[in-house]
Amino acid sequence: MMLTQDSLPLIATLSGVSLHTFVYRFGEWDTTSMLLVQIYTFIFVGGNLTAYLDLLTWTGLRLSPAAFWSLFCYHILGIYCSMLAYRLLLHRLRRFPGPFFGRLTNFYATTLTVNLQKPQEVQKLHREYGDYVRLGPGHLSIADPEAVQVIYGTQSPVTKGPWYTVLEPRVPLVMVRDKQEHARRRKVWDQGFSTKALRYYEPRVSKYTDNLLQVIHKNAGKPIDVARWFMYFSFDVMVDLSFGKASNMLVDGKESYILRTIRTDMAKIAYFSHLAWLFPFTKRLPFLNGNLLRLWRWIAEQVSERAQCEPERPDVFSWILNHYRQGPKSHQDTLNLHGDAHLIVVAGSDTVSTTLTNRFQSPNPSGLQRVTPAEGLSNGDKFIPGNVIVQVPTYTVYRDSRAFERPEEFIPERWTTRSELVKDRSAFIPFGLGPYSCVGKRLAWMELRRVIAVILHSYDVALAPGQSAKAFWEGQMDTFTLVTPPLELVFTEREHV
Repeated sequence: MMLTQDSLPLIATLSGVSLHTFVYRFGEWDTTSMLLVQIYTFIFVGGNLTAYLDLLTWTGLRLSPAAFWSLFCYHILGIYCSMLAYRLLLHRLRRFPGPFFGRLTNFYATTLTVNLQKPQEVQKLHREYGDYVRLGPGHLSIADPEAVQVIYGTQSPVTKGPWYTVLEPRVPLVMVRDKQEHARRRKVWDQGFSTKALRYYEPRVSKYTDNLLQVIHKNAGKPIDVARWFMYFSFDVMVDLSFGKASNMLVDGKESYILRTIRTDMAKIAYFSHLAWLFPFTKRLPFLNGNLLRLWRWIAEQVSERAQCEPERPDVFSWILNHYRQGPKSHQDTLNLHGDAHLIVVAGSDTVSTTLTNRFQSPNPSGLQRVTPAEGLSNGDKFIPGNVIVQVPTYTVYRDSRAFERPEEFIPERWTTRSELVKDRSAFIPFGLGPYSCVGKRLAWMELRRVIAVILHSYDVALAPGQSAKAFWEGQMDTFTLVTPPLELVFTEREHV
């Protein structure tokens, strides 16, 4: 076909369609979004400059900057028309039910996180559409208790999803997507949370438990916000076990700016969890990334100070730091070390404090993101296509009558004397499953058992006057880990103690 002025809009449109059909449709592009924008910016600026200088006269074409801008828009239009048509009519998830706009764009799933109430919104969708709901163009939510083992079990062929790139270039253990690299780094962490290692941590856990009890004793008979104080407790413990120093939040009764920073950034991550391609942009914009940069500076300072001062008793970071010091170190190794320090503080404090505050909720109510293998996999008689993002929402599954009798009721005896109330124990995974299960499980149990035992041994506990149980339930927020609202309780000393 002869290249003419009139054919240029069609060619520009077809170039966009072809680019999506043969390139963008395959693989993950989230981490390259910034590069793509830079390339398109270069093309746009270069094309406009070429048109402005009239450098195409040798081809017989004359393009004004306005005409080039028009062709650029035709190209982008071609990409989006092809993408939307493919997602709606040809995508491998086209036969799965779900909201119409969820089929077209991940912005739909993002709207579910606006109020940080995504677990509740997803549960409503499953009630409407069934066990399988297409939340995004390539994203499937599965609310089948049997899918827990299929997706998260030891033998599952799935890998971690694109969400796990949000902290790059720092890659803490929990964000490692390559299974071999994860297994290698996990061995070091396993040493840090072994039964032997826990003996070194127990005195420090006891120390902060005593500090917590002092707070409760001073406020006995008066309303006290346990959500706040349990967070202070878990944060004090993990800062000590990470960097060998005290954050003194229990003693001072004040929230540190670092904890506020962590909370703010976890909320941002939750808002954009379905738009991983946005994170490369937010990391480069100071007005969006200021809190996170402040946190990473604090982490780097703590790691540097900790590396120069060995504690008398090993802490969790001792094992990780010792491994880091062995052999040659790359810049990426240093970044990963900082990432691991971040992980110890955030994961170790958030999940424990949430569980202490709320024993009925999962610390990760939306479920963990995974990607199916290229060949796909089956859950019962249902085939799940390959290379799609899947999640099993624990908030919904833990309330499923196929797994639990009377699932909406708080009946602790279901785990002890009334085992008939648990129909499918394998659906309950508070610490995860398989190679990606919670490495700090033993330490978490130590903290939970100690705090719960000493409090219930010494005090009767009741809701404070004016504290609404409904307000507490409805005020919980999903920021990847669960964040609880204030919970005012009254602790009354037991007479027999």
